[in-house]
Amino acid sequence: MDLYAKFLKFKQEKEIRKAKPRPILIFDMMYIFRSQFSAQTLITEEGVRMGGVGGAVRYIENMIKLYNPKNVVCVFDGKNNASKKQELDENYKADRGQKHKMLRSPLSYDEADAQKQMELELGMLIKILQLLPVKTIEINGLEADDVIGYLTKQYYPDRNTNVMIFSADKDFIQLIDNNTVWYNCKKKEIVNLDNYTQYWEVPIENVIYIRSIEGDTSDKLAGIKGLGTKTLLKLLPEISEIPFKSIDDFLSFIQSIQERLSTTKKGKLLVESESTIRTSYNIMQLSKPMIDNSQEHKILSIMDDEVYNIRNRDKLFDYLKSNLLTSIISTYRIDNFFKILR
Repeated sequence: MDLYAKFLKFKQEKEIRKAKPRPILIFDMMYIFRSQFSAQTLITEEGVRMGGVGGAVRYIENMIKLYNPKNVVCVFDGKNNASKKQELDENYKADRGQKHKMLRSPLSYDEADAQKQMELELGMLIKILQLLPVKTIEINGLEADDVIGYLTKQYYPDRNTNVMIFSADKDFIQLIDNNTVWYNCKKKEIVNLDNYTQYWEVPIENVIYIRSIEGDTSDKLAGIKGLGTKTLLKLLPEISEIPFKSIDDFLSFIQSIQERLSTTKKGKLLVESESTIRTSYNIMQLSKPMIDNSQEHKILSIMDDEVYNIRNRDKLFDYLKSNLLTSIISTYRIDNFFKILR
């Protein structure tokens, strides 16, 4: 990155920090935790490796110091989080479990040990976050992505605030709007309406339709074989020009030009794959996630609950001390949470 690019990035981040009201920071904790578990070698005073716990807390603390948020929301996958989507496609996230690539670690873990260590640290991290002045959400039957989509498109729009989503998952681009940005944790850059086209040069409304056709190999969504972004843009140039209002609108347009598309093998395949596209869309779209009334009520209860309780500070210090974590999560870091998020 050259000096001018660094200047632009600094200027952009400065503008976000100055935004009024203070922004809401939403963390995709499954990514944050796994990335820290894989990369960090933080060790407690007793020689126990706790990179997932310590690294995640440090990362969040660094971001709240940088962006001075009004609130912080930490979202985890719930139990049986893929069950609803597997009813639409049984292959969705099948056999992901222990072989998930984010479990790879530079430490001396085999897969079974890594899974046990991950579960241990994940439980400890959730306990720590519940004592910090942040909102911690983990809902049975829901993925973190869907909760974040609900918060971004349904909970926050009427609350006159700016939202930053922290993750490395580019599917969050579909949630970007005038009040929402995505912070790409891998590239360490803010992605907004002005620069998201570095990923897809189409109207923001159409990103989800491209994704529905591409599929997602990491989630075992096959998509349509041979129809990647470049091929699709050549086959269907209108997708880079016309913002489609809905999946029905998009699929109807494809059918309306089927005579043109059917002159090529891949075009004919696109016309004949309406069911596959619709299924992928229903699984991948985040603007109207599959959340039932009881799950919505639980989310609202957490969001409307008061999380700042200075008494939790002492409880947290006791928890860290009893679990020998004070060497990787210092009192100074904890005080920063209570100071900034009061």
